[in-house]
Amino acid sequence: MQLRQDARSGIKGGSVMCRKSVFLVMAVLVALVALFGLACGQTSSESTSAPTTSVPATSAQQGSSSVSTFKIAYQDGFTGPMSYDSALTDQGIQTALKQLGSQVLGKPIEYLKADNALDPVQAVDKARQFVETKGIHMHMGPIFAPAAAAVTDYLAKAGGIPEVAILGWSSENMKTANNLSFVPQGFLSCGAYYFGKYVVEKLKYKTVSCLYLEDTAAYEIQAGFQKGFEEAGGKVLC
Repeated sequence: MQLRQDARSGIKGGSVMCRKSVFLVMAVLVALVALFGLACGQTSSESTSAPTTSVPATSAQQGSSSVSTFKIAYQDGFTGPMSYDSALTDQGIQTALKQLGSQVLGKPIEYLKADNALDPVQAVDKARQFVETKGIHMHMGPIFAPAAAAVTDYLAKAGGIPEVAILGWSSENMKTANNLSFVPQGFLSCGAYYFGKYVVEKLKYKTVSCLYLEDTAAYEIQAGFQKGFEEAGGKVLC
């Protein structure tokens, strides 16, 4: 969105602080979601639509009582245009794990991470390695929408591994998630909708031109922003 430089700078600063807080809050939820996910995974593995192959004995199909170490994994584009976001998320996760003593219910948490270079094909490959060779109980990321959609689809079919979103997701991702995805920050359209209203009601803009990527996440952000902006009395020029 094309806004004045002073407004844009203020919003950007607030966004960075908000992202840091979100990453920490998300990471603190890791242990709790992992435990909940184990129960969900066992139910999902009994579904006739879920494959019964290529899932190790130590996967999410086990109950928490038989798990000696909880294994959680995070993958993202540590190389490429989203390297900063990926590193920031990794720092948040590791900070939260330190606060938890890297354990839950008296059992250690093993944290694994991988670089997918923002490539959906590599993202699925990394997820497969996590599942088949590491026996993970929960997966986090990627942030990049196309890679996240591909990973969600794979994990939902790979014995029911729960997937946790890093930021808000596109609602499109939920179509293949098999009720095993957790999006603590809500869908992307939600935040964009209220931001659209904020721009009109607080920043007093009445018209705006929107530029966005050809991407499912960008489409959802744009749609939410436009709805909020127009409902507040603004006009989107293009």
